Amino acid sequence: MENIIRQCKELYSIAFSEDGAFCDMLFSLFSKDLRYITEAKQVVCMAFCIDVFTEDKKGKYIYAVATHPNFRNKGYMSRLFEKIEKEFKKDYFFLCLHP
Repeated sequence: MENIIRQCKELYSIAFSEDGAFCDMLFSLFSKDLRYITEAKQVVCMAFCIDVFTEDKKGKYIYAVATHPNFRNKGYMSRLFEKIEKEFKKDYFFLCLHP
C-alpha cells in the first residue's frame, strides 16, 4: 500500500501542482478514503471519497479527482466512477463531485 500512496501523491502533485505540507496532511487524514485504478502496477487515476452529511443524510464528497496525463482519454476515470458508485450507492444517499 505504501507504493500506491506514493504514486497517488505523485499524481496529486502533477494534477494540482501542489505538494508538501498540504499534500502530506491530505493523505495522512484521508488515505482510507482513497480510491484508484492501476494499470501494470501504476496508478493511472485516483479520487478521494470523503464522508459528508446534510441534515440526516450521509453522502460522499468526491475530491481531488485526477488521471495521469499519459492515461487520459482511455476511460479510466469512467471506470473509477463506476467502481465508486457501486461501492457506495447502497449505504450513501448521494455522491457529490464539485469540479
